Amino acid sequence: MRTALMERMPVTAQNEKPATSEADLVVENNEEAAAAVPLPVAQDNQQDSLLNLIGGLVGDQTPAPAAPANNDLLMDLLGLDSAPPVMAPAAPAIPPVTAINKQGILVTFNLSHEGDKLKILVESRNNTASPIGDYLFQAAVPKTIQISLNAASSTTIAPNGTIHQEMFVSNPNKATLKMRLKVSYTAGGVPAPEIQETIASFPVSY
Repeated sequence: MRTALMERMPVTAQNEKPATSEADLVVENNEEAAAAVPLPVAQDNQQDSLLNLIGGLVGDQTPAPAAPANNDLLMDLLGLDSAPPVMAPAAPAIPPVTAINKQGILVTFNLSHEGDKLKILVESRNNTASPIGDYLFQAAVPKTIQISLNAASSTTIAPNGTIHQEMFVSNPNKATLKMRLKVSYTAGGVPAPEIQETIASFPVSY
């Protein structure tokens, strides 16, 4: 009995693989072949979907509209037209009228319209070498025309100096404007000869 127990066990090789049947080989080969077949990748569909999601920004071959110039954009923001505005022709300036030019006294009329009246800015200049005093400018018009004359800025005029006063003429009947002028003053404390002048017409209608 002891001898039978001590008999050596048969040695099994560690590297020895178990026997494989032919059927098992066929199954394994089929599984390896199936694993080797690459699965289709839906990259194209995924890329198209991504392009649709972002609005076709990538790969879009449609040219983008040209951006407006900076000046045009600024004009659009301000609500203005980029074209220069058409300006109405300016009214011609009324030339000044030399009313008096005697004895070194120069009186000039600067004409303009103020409502339905003719506004005249009277400028009196002393072209003599001596100061003058007690200067008085007077004007008269036909009875159908009304005239108002404001006080002068001064009654004395230094050599080469000027003074100003305003005169307004109303002519509702559109009569021909005629004006008689008179200037009186003193030079060196002595009364100077009175100056008289007549203006037969004016270069404006009102």
